[in-house]
Formats: sequence, C-alpha cells, structure tokens
Amino acid sequence: MDHSKLSASMAALYSQYERDGRESLARREASGELAGIAAASDPDAPVRVHITLRCASDADFSDLPEGIEITSTQGTARSGTVELDKLAVLTDHPGVLEISEAKRLRPRMDKAREATAVAVAHKVGKSSKGKGAIIGVIDSGIDATHPDFRTPGGAQRIISIWDQTATGSGVPEGKYGKEYTNPKELSQSTDTGGHGTHVAGIAAGRGAKFPAYSGVAPKAELVVVKTNWFNTGVADGLRYIARVAREKKKPVVANLSLGGHDDAHDGTDFLSTTVDSVIADAQQKTDKLGLVVCCAVGNEGTGEIHARARLNTASDQHEIRYSFNFNPNDADQYRILTGWYPEENEVEVKVVYNKKETPFRGPSGTGSPEDYQLDDLTVSLTHKGPISTNKAHNFRIELSKDGTGAPKQRECTLVLKPKKLAAGACQVETWDCTEDGTFEEKYRERQMTLNSPACATAAIAVGAYTSKKQWTDIKGKVHDRGYTVGDCANFSSQGPRRDNVAKPELVAPGQTIASCMSTTAGASDEDRVTEHHVVSEGTSMACPCAAGIVALALAADPTLFKDGFLKHLAHEKKDKARGNPQLWGQGLTYCSPWHWRKK
Repeated sequence: MDHSKLSASMAALYSQYERDGRESLARREASGELAGIAAASDPDAPVRVHITLRCASDADFSDLPEGIEITSTQGTARSGTVELDKLAVLTDHPGVLEISEAKRLRPRMDKAREATAVAVAHKVGKSSKGKGAIIGVIDSGIDATHPDFRTPGGAQRIISIWDQTATGSGVPEGKYGKEYTNPKELSQSTDTGGHGTHVAGIAAGRGAKFPAYSGVAPKAELVVVKTNWFNTGVADGLRYIARVAREKKKPVVANLSLGGHDDAHDGTDFLSTTVDSVIADAQQKTDKLGLVVCCAVGNEGTGEIHARARLNTASDQHEIRYSFNFNPNDADQYRILTGWYPEENEVEVKVVYNKKETPFRGPSGTGSPEDYQLDDLTVSLTHKGPISTNKAHNFRIELSKDGTGAPKQRECTLVLKPKKLAAGACQVETWDCTEDGTFEEKYRERQMTLNSPACATAAIAVGAYTSKKQWTDIKGKVHDRGYTVGDCANFSSQGPRRDNVAKPELVAPGQTIASCMSTTAGASDEDRVTEHHVVSEGTSMACPCAAGIVALALAADPTLFKDGFLKHLAHEKKDKARGNPQLWGQGLTYCSPWHWRKK
C-alpha cells in the first residue's frame, strides 16, 4: 500500500478499517455523512467506498481487476468505487496521484424579481423569458406535477430527470440511478425534501396560478438531477446536464445550491476542478454552445465553522477552543476538523480534552493517522503534506464516540505551534467539516467561509442579499424577519478563496423568497404563501435567481460562458459592496436590456 497516495481523510478511513474491521465502518455507512461507504453492514459483501481520483490526464484504468471501477474515463479528476481490500492495487497504479473518499454535501419570488429588474425585463422588447435555454438543477429532486413547470397549454417543460437515488441502470455518466424522459413518468421521481422544487421554481417557475411568484426564466426548459448528495454524484450530474444540453443543441446554465467544507477552499478539490473541467470541455466544442455554472457560496458567513491562527514567531502557540455536542439518537457520532497552511512552513498540532491530550504531530509524507483515547472521546489525527495538488500541508482531526450516553455539550482545544517558519508569518485556516460545532469567537473568521464547489475558478459564486423582509402566509398573517432591505444576508458565506482568488462573483436576493412547494415535502402554514408556494431563504435561493438571469442571457446569446456573461452583466454598485468585495463580489445581480432582447 502506497499511503502517500491517500488523502488525509482516506488514510484515516482505511486505518480504521485495518484496525477495527468492517464493523467499525457500519456506523459511518448508516450516518451517510462522512464517506460513500457501501455494504459495511453486510457480512457477505465486500466493503466498497465511493472515491474520487486525482490522476494523470492520460491515465488508463481499463485493466483494473474486478472490485475496482473508475466510472469517468477522461480528465485529471475522476470518480469510481473500490473494494477496500483492493485499495492497495489502486495505489500501485502509476497514473494515480491521490485517492479520497467521496464527500458528503448539503443543500444550502416576488420582490426578488423586482430587485433584479427581472419583472421589467419580462415586459420590455422581445423578451424570450428564457425560451431556447436550459436550466440544469442538481438538488433534492423536483415535483414534476407542479403547474409552474408546465407551459400554458399544459406541456411538460422538464426534459428529463436523473434520479440517482432510484434503482436502475443509470446513464452514461454513471451506471446507477434511473433516468426519466417520458413526460408521463417524470412524477415517479419525487422531491420529499422540497429544496430542489423551490430552487427550480426561483429559476424557472411559471407562476401559473399566481403570477407574482413567477420565476426568473419561466420559458426555459429544465434538466434535473436528484442527487445522492455525494460530490461524485454531483460531478456525474453536471456531466449529464452538459451532455443532454449538447444533444438538444441548446445552451445551459447549471444551478448548484449545495456544498461542503471538507477541502482546501482554494479550488483544487475534486468537485471544483470537475466544474472547471466540464466548462473547459464545453468551450472547446465546435458548436460553442454556452455552459455556465452558478454555485451557492454557502450559509456559514457568521464564521462559527472557520478559525484562523497566525503564527508570527517560533515561540508562538495558539489554543483554539472548539465546542460541540453528540446526540446519542444520531447515527453520526463524528466531528471533523480540517486545517491547511502553506508548504514552506511546518506546524505541529495536538488536541486537549478533559485534561488529557494527544502528542504534538507535524506533517509527514505518508500522513498515516494516529488514534488516541481521551476519556470517552476517540481522536484520530492525520497530518500530511505537502499535498501534490496544491502544495499545502493538511491536518485532519476526527472526534468520535459510540452512540451511548446522554447529549452533552463538549469542548476540546486545538493547540498549534510552529516547527518551521519561513520568512514572514504562517497563517493556519481550520474548518469544521461537519458544520455542527463552533470555534471560540477570538479565532472565528468570516472570510474564507465559501464552500466547494463555489471555489471553482470557472463557476459564478453567488451570495445572498435581502430584497424583502415581510410576507403574508396562507392564513393572512403578516410575518416580519426584521432584516434590513438592501443589506447582504448575515449568513452569506464570504470569500476570498484560501489562495486569495476573489470570490464571490455577485450577490442575488436570498432572504424571504417565495417559490414552488413540493407536494411530497409540505410546509407549515407560516411558511406557505399559497397552496403551491412556500417561503424560504439561504444562498440556495440566491443562486437560482442568478442562474435564471444567466438563462435570459443565454437565450439572447447562446455562445456565452462565464466571462462573457459577467462582462455584460449590470450590477447595482452598492456603497457597501465597494469596500467589501469578499461579501458582495461585484455587487447585486441586475438585469440590463442586453439580457432579454433577442439578437
């Protein structure tokens, strides 16, 4: 086994398997939070892990033995599955640079249309309202029975749905799930979470019975991926959307209102590089049909999940308190912290809990994990670097316990000290990947809280802005969130990336947004504004607002990509935006006549 080719998280996973056997992975499989583990609880089946690969662009995996399957065949970022007992075979392959387990992602309009001038755009000139463009939605699914996704004549505007959670033979991009293309069968795939239906409605809802809740591009068509919530599934879904749009000979904008923090926050993670690769591939096609990807920046702008420590001298030492809780009713009894810092430095890390502590650990080439028992808390500490993809050091801390005992607020301390400092200071950035704990306020940092895949260089990262603070529910009661209209949302994650590349690109309305409600998800009377629409908020809502505006632009000029769209996009240059680009980007997304008039 070549451990140097395992990511810190994969090394920790494999070490646990080697040490404790398959039983130790059954709980992780049940939680569905930490890795794409399959069949750990089935003693008659080999333990498999969904993986991401960093590899040479010309790597050939056609001769791998049974038990290892690489589903994507091109590029330097690929995905697949491997039986853990055959992981060593894959690490020995000369084309493999790094192997990681699949990462779990999370989901992240009446006044919105007015604030972005969409309502005016629909009335001026030869408005296409998105006709001729496709909006791809990768999310929790869609309620295909909703009237807002049909034409006035009743025809279905959803081209296809790839349900990655259903049983079937899959699609060329992934041999799993089931594809629905027959309009009469689309409703077999449901949206019990409701998030995807709401997102799709913001981008492309028609406002059939309630025109006030029309989406941004109500004549655009939809291609939907009901995701399995792993970064590998999202990557496959994006490739699927790109292919379907190309076959239909139409430009497409993909909406990704989801994300995660288990990465370096510099655009080098698997999903971000896949976004870049899919867009680059589209740009090289002879048809030059536009492909734009909009990504929500995330809702972690308060900074509770991000800590920053600056080591200025050899004698510096930082003690960062991290508070968390374990709920014995949850299968997920893990909390994961990941830290990154530049390759020219070396930092030592230890964990203190209940007056017990691990030894300090510095980086090593193989990054083999070490496990320590601190009272009832198991601490797995991995410290690896420099990583080949971004030349940075990475430490990973997994805190775990069994599922017994009463809920209890806990606190541990992450201690950092320099082992080697290059010229100047060393800045260490640490994130709570599970997004369930909080760092002490002294070390919290609101910047660099945007998630993957919003870190993708070629993606449009979208933050959230307040266009409305009140709504009237279905029973006539008025609700007021108390927000300040015109402000960026407090929760909207901030840039820049860890390598100081500017993000986000822009902001769009994302608070108190009314859109389509899935009939299989339901909502409280307080959140419902009509029998078909519900209020929600988040950068998940801002992202499809921007994606809808992109669809309007693509309908006018089907050859647009990110740079071309941003070049012509109008922004309302808020005074606050000028001094805070890591929050506002270029400003509030704002339609101009260039978008909606057919050439």
